[in-house]
Amino acid sequence: MDRIETSDIFLNLNIGIIFLCLLLATHLFCQRGFYQTSVHLLAACFMVLGMQSLFLGISLGASNSSMPLPAQPMMAVLFAPISYLLFLSVGKPKFCLKPVHIGHVIPALSVFAIMLSGYFLIFVDVIVIGTLIGYASLLTNLTLKGKQQFKLNNIDKKNINQSTLYLWLLVFTAYAWLIAIIDMFIFLEVLGGKKAIASTALQIGLVFKLTLVSFTLIFALDKSPLLDWIYFTLAPTQEPDLDPQVKRNYDKLIVNFEMLVAKHECYTLEVLSLKSMADRLGVSARLLSNAINYQYGVSYSKHMNRLRTMYAEKIINEDPSLSITTVMYESGFRTKSSFNKEFKAIVGLAPSEYRRSVTMK
Repeated sequence: MDRIETSDIFLNLNIGIIFLCLLLATHLFCQRGFYQTSVHLLAACFMVLGMQSLFLGISLGASNSSMPLPAQPMMAVLFAPISYLLFLSVGKPKFCLKPVHIGHVIPALSVFAIMLSGYFLIFVDVIVIGTLIGYASLLTNLTLKGKQQFKLNNIDKKNINQSTLYLWLLVFTAYAWLIAIIDMFIFLEVLGGKKAIASTALQIGLVFKLTLVSFTLIFALDKSPLLDWIYFTLAPTQEPDLDPQVKRNYDKLIVNFEMLVAKHECYTLEVLSLKSMADRLGVSARLLSNAINYQYGVSYSKHMNRLRTMYAEKIINEDPSLSITTVMYESGFRTKSSFNKEFKAIVGLAPSEYRRSVTMK
């Protein structure tokens, strides 16, 4: 009876993971955004998780469960290097996979070859666990450098919120360590004579995997700000065949614009309309609007609100004791509804929620 109940729990969890992973991977592969390589690597991560669960279910459900399918441990190894490549590429529109990156699949191919041969099977678990720990360490290194690499509390030139990228790096790093530890416990349980399908560590891992995939799918389908880089696309004025002279004019104007807004007073103490800003720069409002849309992919007002939001985030980090109303006025917002809406859309939390998270650190 216990075996039947355990098998049923395993089957339901595994089927749920397979379905959600493949649905999420398909959704991501269909996206045509600015950061195409990064989005496809994220899709590959969830595709691998789904295929791993599929092969795991087949191998454990087979009559000879002591000999898993060769593809199952290979998928377990593939997830870690793909995750690492994802965070090397994320936020870099010109990132391309190169021949040197093929080296990251060597551990997975080694596991597959050993499983096919039927020899030295004891090394499979060593390679799997060693690879997971190795890439978890690499992700941890990226995490420790996160504030510099992802420019936390700032924005890049394409107006993508870098703090959300850093949040996902933290999630994937934690998950990488989790699956490495869980795999070690599964290995120890099996050595102790326990069947893999009855492994407590395996079922804990499935619950965590299902949780990660479910929340990511919800965020993706809702096009949450937490995944804004996935859906970022080129604005109509950003076509590749833009006249070189027009592009040079835009670039020159943006340099002057960024020099002007480098001092936060420009957008916090003053409420400069598009025309007022254009007059200050000595250009037409239409030219400034087109240049900003070209450079940042959003309108002038949207970009200014993002600058105010990032400044508000900076203020909260520097002095969490300040009231939300004080932060709102100091960052240049005039109404609480507008402040809450913009802040939550960009940071992912309401201002008060974000301040609580800062005070709890």
